[in-house]
Amino acid sequence: MRIDLESVVAHPVERVFAVMSDPARRPQWQENTSNVEILTPGPTALGTRWREASRGIGAVEVVVVGFEACALWQEAGTAGGGDGRVTVRFATDGEGATRLTITVEVRLRRLRRVMAGALQPIVARQMPKDLARLEALLDAVNG
Repeated sequence: MRIDLESVVAHPVERVFAVMSDPARRPQWQENTSNVEILTPGPTALGTRWREASRGIGAVEVVVVGFEACALWQEAGTAGGGDGRVTVRFATDGEGATRLTITVEVRLRRLRRVMAGALQPIVARQMPKDLARLEALLDAVNG
């Protein structure tokens, strides 16, 4: 299953990247993420690992597999039902805005494969909602 999304967030790339690349802040803007436990010390970078609790999925082990400050964020995750990869590209879009190009790829295992058709529209609807929450969070911090 693959989902592609493009969106513009009305905040500078540096601010958007800072929040999106901080796994500990996910519960603030991702509706289905309830808890994040960072497993590696130091600032977030290539190889940073964490475990997050996600409604509907359960515990997900995640690692940063692509990291270019203010340009690229790529993570790979594993849960009981499958594997996934999220790629986010960041670009300036006009004055003080960020264009996000997001690709989510999920490979479900065994019996869960039959759920892929039902899961895709749910994820596709949730992503814009989470990005709206991200923008509201940035608005609140800025205001």
